[in-house]
Amino acid sequence: EMYMDVGVYGLPQCVHQQRPEEFDMKSSMRNTLFELEKVHGFQMLYADVFFTREEFEQMFDHTMYRELRQKYKAATAFKEVYDKM
Repeated sequence: EMYMDVGVYGLPQCVHQQRPEEFDMKSSMRNTLFELEKVHGFQMLYADVFFTREEFEQMFDHTMYRELRQKYKAATAFKEVYDKM
């Protein structure tokens, strides 16, 4: 297996030139994430997350996470990881 972390920084020229209607950050990021899933990649969690909760849980299996939250009674003490982003 190989892991690669790729970061994209900055905004397109249209945003800097006061034409924000030409670039939709949310849809651009969502499209990128859908392509990432196709190659079995996943999003690093230090970045903005534009997935719905269901899409996020599809990318990251929550089975063991939920079991541990229940076992240690964390559900009432701590937010879910999705809610922290």
